[in-house]
Amino acid sequence: MDVELNKLGLEQIIRIIYKRDVKEVVETIWKEDCPPIVLVGHSMGGALAVHVSHSNYIKNLAALVVIDVVEGSAMEALSGMQTFLQGRPKYFNSIEQAIEYKFEIKLIEFLI
Repeated sequence: MDVELNKLGLEQIIRIIYKRDVKEVVETIWKEDCPPIVLVGHSMGGALAVHVSHSNYIKNLAALVVIDVVEGSAMEALSGMQTFLQGRPKYFNSIEQAIEYKFEIKLIEFLI
């Protein structure tokens, strides 16, 4: 192991195990010629995806998508969520209008 697990807390141990699990799944599916990987994580999986990305376990990681991650900073931001939700449009007249709005508030942007 990279570190002695007996010196770590349970949360750190679980994070190490989960990261290795993701790495092993990718390596098992693509033993050779691994295509570019888009890693997607939701909620706790989003936090895990960030940790996997940071560890460089996936050599061909092309993109990271994190949806509704709930960790310390996200939990702290929940109190301001009502203000954010009240300030956004209730509906859009078209898909294009919705996309334009998301770009205007910088919720999405091109990474290339």
